[in-house]
Amino acid sequence: INIVGMDVVEVAPAYDVGQITALAAAHIAMEMLCLYASRPS
Repeated sequence: INIVGMDVVEVAPAYDVGQITALAAAHIAMEMLCLYASRPS
């Protein structure tokens, strides 16, 4: 699979009182960046 882009949508920290959605989105974005960086060239 060739990854050409990624996007995190529907995260509204102002409405996320417990910050669970914001933390989950940050974790997913970090995992995707790490996977992208570790792929073979």
